[in-house]
Amino acid sequence: RDFCLSRGLGDVYKRQSLNNMNVEYNSKSSKKKILEGMENDYAGYSKSVKAVLKAEELKKIRIYGTVSGLVDVKKEYVTAIEIALGGALQNIIVESEEDAKTAINYLRRNNAGRATFLPVSAVKGRELDNVGEISKQKGFIGLGSKLIKYNSKYDGIIKSLLGRVVVVDNVDNAIAMSRYFGYKFRVVTLEGEILNAGGSMSGGSVNKQSGFLSRATEIKTLTSELNDLSVKIKEVGDKKQQIENDMRTINNQLSSYVPLVREYEDEILRLENTQKHLEEKICLLYTSDAADDLIGV
Repeated sequence: RDFCLSRGLGDVYKRQSLNNMNVEYNSKSSKKKILEGMENDYAGYSKSVKAVLKAEELKKIRIYGTVSGLVDVKKEYVTAIEIALGGALQNIIVESEEDAKTAINYLRRNNAGRATFLPVSAVKGRELDNVGEISKQKGFIGLGSKLIKYNSKYDGIIKSLLGRVVVVDNVDNAIAMSRYFGYKFRVVTLEGEILNAGGSMSGGSVNKQSGFLSRATEIKTLTSELNDLSVKIKEVGDKKQQIENDMRTINNQLSSYVPLVREYEDEILRLENTQKHLEEKICLLYTSDAADDLIGV
């Protein structure tokens, strides 16, 4: 009985855990679908960028996508890289100047606005030469171009955008570093403050959920979490199924013992009746012997 009770309680807990995980899975799955819908519809991008990326007429040229869509950034660096890139996140990477020219002509003909194109064949950026010295400064994390992942095809473009951007931990160390090197390159903090070459600064509050990189990172995070949840849900579901199978087996075994129990109960009743009958006979014998003794006296 205690065994069955404990197994039953375990089943209840497993069921509650499974229900909670299913609720969490459905919630995250819905959020991921919304974000993917926004991503697929290029939500937040300018009219001109959307026009180029969606144009059937331009499918024949080599358009690779926006900068934001072609880099992979760790969550802890998203704000810094997003601030450092700024409007360049919407720049469109193409293979050649001819591809860029075709896309620009399309925008002009359709009065669809302006966009910036980065031809792989033309953009050849360089990283800072004195990284070794810079890396010794307090708070140094890395060059912006080294803190992201991307196809090596876009190396020149990424270096032109982030090769002269240094990421540091906080604004105090950013100021000290910029001052030490004479404000010769951009420094950006993990919180999004930025010190430009020349000495100007910008900063303030940052909406960490609204950027293009933030959205892409959130989709990747949700995808990973959903994969983990899916594995856990299967594990708990399998355990729950095993418990149900075990309980079913036990119940079947108990059911098979019922006729035998009844048979034993009948046998016990028969033996009890026999015992009672024998006890009555013994009583009669004792009574008869006692009567004979009295007569003899």
